[in-house]
Amino acid sequence: MPGLRCEKHGNQFALVFCEHAGLAVDERRAVAVYLQRNDWGWITVCDDCVRRADLSRVLASADYLVCTKCVKEWAELAGNNYVLRSQDPRPEFPPT
Repeated sequence: MPGLRCEKHGNQFALVFCEHAGLAVDERRAVAVYLQRNDWGWITVCDDCVRRADLSRVLASADYLVCTKCVKEWAELAGNNYVLRSQDPRPEFPPT
């Protein structure tokens, strides 16, 4: 698991997000996110990215690191169940 230096929480483990979803977490904005898996781990992507025809390329290039404590704060503020879903991850897709 990667790590980073969070300005708010100090040294923390990090989760990998697409840039759009990562910025939403940093700004504590509500956004629909979906767990996806690539060859080396789980990545969280926004609605637009998960719908892209080149999703495998999006997953290969995702590199926005988000502090796990920031993710928990964001999920609580946004009122979503992301933390629960990420504890037993499965590939997710938006409703069609």
